[in-house]
Amino acid sequence: SRFLGGDAVGDVIASGMHQKEDMSLMVDLGTNGEIVFGNNKWLFSCSCASGPAFEGEGVRHGMRGSIGGIDHVSIDAVTKKAMVSTIGNAPAKGICGSGLIDLVSEVFRIGVMDFSGKFVASMSYVREGKWGLEYLVVPAEETSVGRDIILTQADLDYVIDSKAAACGAVTVLMKKLKIGIEDVKNIYLAGAFGTFTDMENATRMGIFPEFPNGVYHPLGNGSLSGAYATLLSKEKRREALEVAKNMVYVDLLVDLEFIEEYSKALYIPGDKEYFPSLGKN
Repeated sequence: SRFLGGDAVGDVIASGMHQKEDMSLMVDLGTNGEIVFGNNKWLFSCSCASGPAFEGEGVRHGMRGSIGGIDHVSIDAVTKKAMVSTIGNAPAKGICGSGLIDLVSEVFRIGVMDFSGKFVASMSYVREGKWGLEYLVVPAEETSVGRDIILTQADLDYVIDSKAAACGAVTVLMKKLKIGIEDVKNIYLAGAFGTFTDMENATRMGIFPEFPNGVYHPLGNGSLSGAYATLLSKEKRREALEVAKNMVYVDLLVDLEFIEEYSKALYIPGDKEYFPSLGKN
């Protein structure tokens, strides 16, 4: 259906979630996000416009995962100074998706950003810039581009909108299925997002609910793996047809519950129902 097709089927085939009794969640998060809940009896799905923020696009100093991209960030709770690692250990050139998730999670953890996603002006390394308040991530002299690498308020707004779309898509399906965070046993994450992201930070900033009984499984390029499997195996091709036939699709563009879930997810981390140890709302 709308924005959900071969990629999602390939991810399901690669994960094997359609053959397990336990409740599983599969997430393929890119410019468009595919969300699938299910087990060996049923599959329930939706797609969401999460935007390209988690692929390093749409952010002032965002970039794809290549040499010089900031891939992980930690911030000193006392000084508020960011400490970064980069791909290839090269001088910083920009911020890729996994680094952006770490960065937003860390500025929240240490109080540089409040739960509504706004910078706290009085904090160290927060300053007034050309586009409003901004946080200094790496000073110009430590970069390969000769200018400060920053996180702006507009960047924050964009990332939080993206995370709210993703989290809202997950929680609206949970509402419809009447399942709680304790019921999900496997979480399959497709793409580079699932391979390189620090899941503790992703949960702290509210991309996913807390799943206390869940185990995270990175799939890599699940859609491509599923496509290979169906080309090489007639049995897998039959499985793919069954997966597509049995998967229920919910169109979030016309779903009023999604608007409510999305609105709650605009706060960090989100609704306390889904973040019992982190939630403030």
